[in-house]
Amino acid sequence: MELFSVSLRGFRRFRDVATLRTNGKLVALVGPNEAGKSTILAALKRLDDGNPFTAADVARGASPDEVELIASFLLDEGEIEAAGLPAPSWFRVHKKSDGELRYSVEPTPPDKDLSHRAGLAEATAAALARPRILAALKIVDDDGDETLLETAGALAEAKSQIDAALLDRLKAAADLIGGLDSGVEKDRTLRSAVRLWRHAVEAEERPAPLRRAIDTLHPLVPTFLVFDEAARSLQSSYAMPDLAAEVPAPLDALMAAADLKAGDVLAAANAGDTAELATLERRANRSLEIVFREAWRQSGISVSLRLSPTLVEVQVLNEDQRLTRLAERSDGLRQFVALHAFTLKADAKNPILLIDEAEQRLHYNAQADLVQMLARQRIASKVVYTTHSAGCLPEDLGHGVRLVQPIATKKAHSAIVNKFWSERGGGVAPLLIGLGASTMAFFPTRRAVCVEGPSDMLLYPTMFREALNAETLGFQFVPGLSSVARSLAPILPAEADNVAFLVDGDDGGRKIAKVLADGGIPSHRIVIVEGLGRKALLLEDFVDPGLLLEAANAIVARHFPAANLLPGGGLSSDRRMKALEAAFKASTGRRIDKVELAYQLMDLLDADPRRAILDRRRKGDFAQIAQTVSTAVNAAPPQEQS
Repeated sequence: MELFSVSLRGFRRFRDVATLRTNGKLVALVGPNEAGKSTILAALKRLDDGNPFTAADVARGASPDEVELIASFLLDEGEIEAAGLPAPSWFRVHKKSDGELRYSVEPTPPDKDLSHRAGLAEATAAALARPRILAALKIVDDDGDETLLETAGALAEAKSQIDAALLDRLKAAADLIGGLDSGVEKDRTLRSAVRLWRHAVEAEERPAPLRRAIDTLHPLVPTFLVFDEAARSLQSSYAMPDLAAEVPAPLDALMAAADLKAGDVLAAANAGDTAELATLERRANRSLEIVFREAWRQSGISVSLRLSPTLVEVQVLNEDQRLTRLAERSDGLRQFVALHAFTLKADAKNPILLIDEAEQRLHYNAQADLVQMLARQRIASKVVYTTHSAGCLPEDLGHGVRLVQPIATKKAHSAIVNKFWSERGGGVAPLLIGLGASTMAFFPTRRAVCVEGPSDMLLYPTMFREALNAETLGFQFVPGLSSVARSLAPILPAEADNVAFLVDGDDGGRKIAKVLADGGIPSHRIVIVEGLGRKALLLEDFVDPGLLLEAANAIVARHFPAANLLPGGGLSSDRRMKALEAAFKASTGRRIDKVELAYQLMDLLDADPRRAILDRRRKGDFAQIAQTVSTAVNAAPPQEQS
């Protein structure tokens, strides 16, 4: 199950209902200091326990009874099948002031089928009306007829879920009538009644559909783990005497993964017993090889410990069997080792990581390395983190960043803005406001593809991943070419040779491409969206036309309920956006907002992961464009991520 959203009400800075969309593997929270980013992480962690909220958790102006957290999880196909639900379905975890965790399912499963109860008493009475059957029953139990009729009556009057006592009575009654012989066991009336009693037992033993779903799903809710700076800071070496006082958290986790006890190591070191240290080292490294094998993408690489009377060293064994110090490897690999050991010690399967101020004490390159590692690792199912640095932003800026901002008119209250990009936003301006950064902050070390506007930035990452069948791309899409091409062109060739440019094939896109080329951008880094025969196309020409129409009609229904929905004709041809814009204006009298359309497309895809964004007839053509861009930006996957 994937954490899809979290709603907070009355919790600390969030007096009114605030919903955080958490779809996607990485969710970065940006915004000014004291806006409530850390509060959101704290709220997620509180969903792990059944402890009541404290007075400090209650928002200003709210009562304790108003405090509520709701986490919504989108279920995968296996979970849906196991729980007996339709697709798509959501599982929700609710927590109110008393701390008790409650669960719900959407859509709500039907009530338990109780139709078997209605005819049980009638069928039993019909059987008992036959003298031979009644006589046979009296031989076994003189009060058997009363037992059967009273039990059937009690079942008919019972609520949906019967208690254990009535279920026991039902089983005993079914055994009683089902065990009759004396020549009556073949009586058709009796056999019909026996079938009904046995069916009643089976039906009553089955949990109600909602109870079945909850019992199946609540053990699968992922654990929230706080992966703080201390847990991430795995060093290359530790002085043995320092470990006597305290073993640092990341080393402690790694030693636990190696099934290595610090007391045993210290005892051997203090005694100068090098043979015992060598024995402990060998056993530990055998364990590490096993536990890291499953998580490691790069075959032939493993982690090992080196034990001496004075030091514990953490090393990496290369494919060629050469040992190197952990400090000599990338920041991403070092933090992956710490992450895997951390989750092993927590004994958490597919946890959700919570990281506050992910950029803390990391230089820009290391921040980018950390984000790449978090995107590529398969240990945690999701990472929600706060940051003030452009270097720590995920590669999918449209889908992976949320803005947390104070409410100017309400002291100590904040709001969550999931969709903050706008056609009027001026490129990356909405994001830069949240970060306090400059446009060039995106380009020193991160690979980036500059696109024309926010709608391109929102849709291209998903389209590229689908076309290339890739989980991650290794570069970001940055909007704003339409407005800043002239100012960026003289700067970028010298300062950012890891940046490419993707423009539409229309006249506007070709003008931007010419400005970039005239400014010195090499031609291989400028990609124009074209079809076969250099046919001029736009991004939307590669989007599934049915999905495009559904998104546009959702906007019509939301803002113009009295207007006619758009017809589907004309959307399967080239320049389909022109046809869509004309139909939208004819229906509503307004121009369609391309950013809202892009957000609506993403909402449809998020709500049903089985859907595809690309027009299947043009997926191959778009894959060629995506591959050309990937080559232009030189987006080779990092060497040491796992």
